[in-house]
Amino acid sequence: MSLLLAGASGQARAEEAREQVRYAVGASLSRTRGSVRFDERIEVDAALLDAARTLTLWLYADRAREVPPSYDEFTVDRLFPTGLSRGGFGDLTVEVEGCAVQRVAAATHADPVRGRDVPIAVCPAATSPLHVRVTGSLDAPHRYGTLGHAAGALMLGDPWYPLVVTPGAQAPPQTTHALRVTWDDGTLVDAAGVFTGGEASWTQQRATHAPLFLLSEPAVTKDAAGGVVVTLVTDRPPRAGDAPPSPEGWQQSDPWDPDATSLVASAVRSCIRFLRRLDFLGGDAPAPRTMPRSLVVAMIPERQRLAVALPGMVVVSDHAFLLLPLERVRRFHALAIERRVFDALVAPHVTATGGALDTQLAGDMDGVQLVDMMVASEREHRDRPKDLLGFFGFHPAVDTLLYAPHIAFHSAYFHDIDEDDPDRDGAQRARNALPFGELVLEKLHDRLGDEGFARAALAHFERGVDWKQAAEDAHGAPLDEFWRTWLGGRRRLAYGIAGRADAPLGGGRWRHVVTLERRGDTWVREPVVVEMADTSGERARRVWDAAGARGEVTWDSGAPLDRAELDPDGRLVEDQSLEDNHVRFDDETAHTWRPPVFNGFALTASVTEARLDASVNFIVKRLYDVREAWGFVAASTAVGQSGSVRYYRGVGPLRDPNSTQGTWSFGAAGLRSNSGFGGSPVPVTQGSVALGYAWEERKWLVDPRTGWGASAVLGGGIARQDDGAQYPTVGVSARAGKLWWVHPRHVLAALAGGGATYCPAVPQQLESLSGRQLLRGYAADELLGCAAAYAILEDRITVLRGVYWDAAQLAWFKGLELVPFVAGGFLSSRTTAADLLEHPYGEVGAGLRAFFDYGGVQPGVVSVDAALPLSRASTTYVDATGVTRTRPPFGLYVSFEQTY
Repeated sequence: MSLLLAGASGQARAEEAREQVRYAVGASLSRTRGSVRFDERIEVDAALLDAARTLTLWLYADRAREVPPSYDEFTVDRLFPTGLSRGGFGDLTVEVEGCAVQRVAAATHADPVRGRDVPIAVCPAATSPLHVRVTGSLDAPHRYGTLGHAAGALMLGDPWYPLVVTPGAQAPPQTTHALRVTWDDGTLVDAAGVFTGGEASWTQQRATHAPLFLLSEPAVTKDAAGGVVVTLVTDRPPRAGDAPPSPEGWQQSDPWDPDATSLVASAVRSCIRFLRRLDFLGGDAPAPRTMPRSLVVAMIPERQRLAVALPGMVVVSDHAFLLLPLERVRRFHALAIERRVFDALVAPHVTATGGALDTQLAGDMDGVQLVDMMVASEREHRDRPKDLLGFFGFHPAVDTLLYAPHIAFHSAYFHDIDEDDPDRDGAQRARNALPFGELVLEKLHDRLGDEGFARAALAHFERGVDWKQAAEDAHGAPLDEFWRTWLGGRRRLAYGIAGRADAPLGGGRWRHVVTLERRGDTWVREPVVVEMADTSGERARRVWDAAGARGEVTWDSGAPLDRAELDPDGRLVEDQSLEDNHVRFDDETAHTWRPPVFNGFALTASVTEARLDASVNFIVKRLYDVREAWGFVAASTAVGQSGSVRYYRGVGPLRDPNSTQGTWSFGAAGLRSNSGFGGSPVPVTQGSVALGYAWEERKWLVDPRTGWGASAVLGGGIARQDDGAQYPTVGVSARAGKLWWVHPRHVLAALAGGGATYCPAVPQQLESLSGRQLLRGYAADELLGCAAAYAILEDRITVLRGVYWDAAQLAWFKGLELVPFVAGGFLSSRTTAADLLEHPYGEVGAGLRAFFDYGGVQPGVVSVDAALPLSRASTTYVDATGVTRTRPPFGLYVSFEQTY
């Protein structure tokens, strides 16, 4: 043991001797203002100067001056609580000892991912090592994440002071950072621990930078687990009933309480226990199978990434585990957090094993592999959203997880191989195009096979061989082509089954040939697995392992082919832009039908009319089929009770992975209307058919901010009154809307439409100008005619965003909009459409929209709308019984809408 420690200590001293840059940073932080003033001293080896004697300072935080690549209507609230906010460095002064002071003016623009590189001229009088002093200020953007300030916290997890880099470096060097920090308010959290009192000093070694967070009155829990002291910093302590009853860790006493603190603590303890089983020990210096003696885990206002490994610590989103209270669903979050915890715990092991791979990539590969090993050791498997279909397939949250174009923490649910990361946050990713470890590991597994990959993993974790060398040793040959393919940038690939054929061989034997297609970067060579099954139930797997656009796999069996599935384990990267349906749809020959899934639910109370309207919408389609579906709707409205069935055929480009921009539809509907609607004295039964077309570019169904949409319907039917009278008729209607996103918290919406029905017709068949979706100030059956035209203008103003208030651990309130509106239109008489322009109507009103998440993934809205009529012809009317009644002076609706 003493020899091992001596070796580790010698390795640490050798590494310190190789340091070409060292930092001493003094900083004054203001949590309330979200700002920093710093005085930084840098000792730099002159070998880092280029031929022109120029030193490069990397201003990572200047990236905040630009809109991040991920910024769109889906992410704006996850990024910016009060609208687009910019930050960045103020004027900097740079003084190289022996040279004149240089000033670096504040930038107006910077690369939104990389930040800004600033060249600093070094005069000949400067000696080696260079002594550089940098002073200046930083304004953190008002945003969620690892660099910003929001929800009462100042987050400085990414490089918040200038760093020295070489222009071509993929990341700044790992070195020593000595810090002395003062602050105005709150609790400081960094890799060294938790500090109060307004002043702290510490030194962090082997780090690209020193991350820190200034939080407002956090709860701090310390726990010794497996030789590692874990400091857990959250917004509240673990619930008393969940204190660890045994060394196995926290257990929840109330399954309906998310109690994220306890669940995060349990995930950390699980990781430490597993590493101890692999004979990892705590240590102070890099060495194989070594983990740090201490780890800080902090929950912060991070809404894009579920968990992040930073130098010496792990940060977890404060939205972790806010999901359906089902263990199988919350397991998605636990695995994502455990991956980053492993990444932090194996940092000494990664540093010691070294190798040719980037250290961040190698650490992420370790984190991914250790999670898989831990799951396998528990004799479990990693659920994917598809695995939930059997027991919970009808639930829309599961459907959202299957397609999920609009939810946070997408990778946590999908176990994505090629993880989407347009912003590339952090010191280790901003300056390069390297993939995450998941992609490299999966591709390496495919190349080496199960046995070869197991040998490589064993060599890495047990003998400390770096991943690249271990892989090539297991393969028995260099893997230069493999590394160039998967470390050289993102590859555009898509696969599909292009054809199948059966040929009898005689003697009851059959030969099955499946033709495969590769689209995009067809030069890529990777193993493509196809699983085939014949009609007798026999199964086999075959592999196409060649470059090119097309290939074949064959299998001989004793029965005709029943089905074939490409990539049954979900290991391939497929680019949606290369497909005209969901990327997985053409990966199989037999398409499974989904059970009926909720497509929408609405409940509306017309308060002034004392009426409750409701509708429920189901959709049935094949798994991963975006182009074809059947819809079923049941509704109860002012008109009556109705039901419909409709066939949908998607056309045009994809709007997102779950829908097309264009849709044709054809359907049939039935209606039963009791007496009273529109003054009708006799109940009516109606049947109809309709042909419709819609074009929709708005992607966000609940709270759209950009795009436009239009639809048109041609229908016909026959209404039969209970007294025997019949009224056949045909009609046409159209509606269009457009949105202007003029500000992150301000949207203008315009709607227009109209329709005409052949008269004579009963009131149930006429065109309407009033109701919840039209002129809201008038009663639902007040404005009926043979023809109608209308226009609505709304001003949607966000008054509250960025909150996440819990409601019974099933829904979380997210924000509030104020919506003033004005509407007007024309309505013909009930006998002819010719007098349409003779009867104008108008209204003004305002609404409130309360937005929430249900189950952690499914958005919904509660609306309140009040409207005042401006051109009412009469405040009285005669009902179906002949009694004169008074209309309410205004309209008031309260509605709940859940659209999937």
